[in-house]
Amino acid sequence: LVRLFLRQFSEQVPKHFNSSVMAAGLRPSPARGCASQRSRVVSTSLADSPRPGPLSPRPVRVAGGAKPEGSPRRRRRRLASRWLIVLQDSVDVFLVAAGLLLVLRDLTLLGLGTANGRTVSFFDSLLNCYEFRAQEVLTPVSAKTPPRDAKVRRGSIYHMTSTHVPWWWRLRTFVLSFVLKFGSSTFVSVCLWRRPVVLKGSRHFISFILSLLLIQFFPYDWAFKKIQSSHALELVIRAGTTLYKFRKTMFVVEVFRGRTAASSILSSVVLAVITVDGNGLARNVENVLCNRGLATSCKSDVYREILCALSFFWHRNWSVILTTLMLWVVQTTHPWMDPRLGRGAVEVQDLLKFLGLILFLHRNKVLQLAGHLVPTPIQSEKAKVA
Repeated sequence: LVRLFLRQFSEQVPKHFNSSVMAAGLRPSPARGCASQRSRVVSTSLADSPRPGPLSPRPVRVAGGAKPEGSPRRRRRRLASRWLIVLQDSVDVFLVAAGLLLVLRDLTLLGLGTANGRTVSFFDSLLNCYEFRAQEVLTPVSAKTPPRDAKVRRGSIYHMTSTHVPWWWRLRTFVLSFVLKFGSSTFVSVCLWRRPVVLKGSRHFISFILSLLLIQFFPYDWAFKKIQSSHALELVIRAGTTLYKFRKTMFVVEVFRGRTAASSILSSVVLAVITVDGNGLARNVENVLCNRGLATSCKSDVYREILCALSFFWHRNWSVILTTLMLWVVQTTHPWMDPRLGRGAVEVQDLLKFLGLILFLHRNKVLQLAGHLVPTPIQSEKAKVA
């Protein structure tokens, strides 16, 4: 009985469907077989259907309930984003122009002597705090693969307001920042029997605290990201720091002026290197000892570590050593000290000082950043096409 009912149902349904299609003025297309050989399916083609009339325009609906592209809300958002970009560019131009004018004013007033102004001192503190936080966290030498939390550690291990570090680590970061800022200058001052900079007044300490607040505690991390993303602003800060370090080197050379003993020459070179690169060397040593470690499994690893350290030191400080020796020769040897040379000796000394300043600018990546700001022919063509 069930089979008989299904057979009759399968035969009657296509007949009624065909009759309804014919009544509507449509022509049935050839039937196609389905899973059951007895069932028949009738389909219609688009050519058989009557031509529809013109469609009325309907608003375009975007997935997610968003407004179409030409809606007033979308236009307002686009206009606001353009004004925000203009505001950010204006702030960048103002910061770069103000910093450059302050550095040039300091250079004009104090020249290439031994005294530093407030602007370059603040830029030195700012760059010291920035480089301490922006340094790359080294992978442990014993690890075959980078740890899973390498990205988190890289962004938080030297960030005092990060939620991934405990309170005692934040205190450690503050102490290290203070030591790396004033440690090298204090050591050089003690060796030269001079009063340390940090004890001469509150100006240097206030400059350091202000720089630390900008880099570590500024809302939305704006100052750190601004220096990180703006080559022009970083160039101005590094230029001021370079002038600060060069004057510190001049101070060391002035102390050993007129001393021709080999010990005096060696002392002047060592103290100049500590003055210029003491903070950077201490920062890298801390990174290696606390994060990477040393490979001491065999003698070859130890020799390799020593050679890498010497190569790293020479690559960073060959320009400092050359500039110190050049300035010492200019201000110590008798031909340059002879008053009968007159104006020519002073001009030669100024020329060599300028050459030493260029070497310092190359060492602190100022010339490299300036090259990034100069548009290349390929960039100019892309800009024209855009």
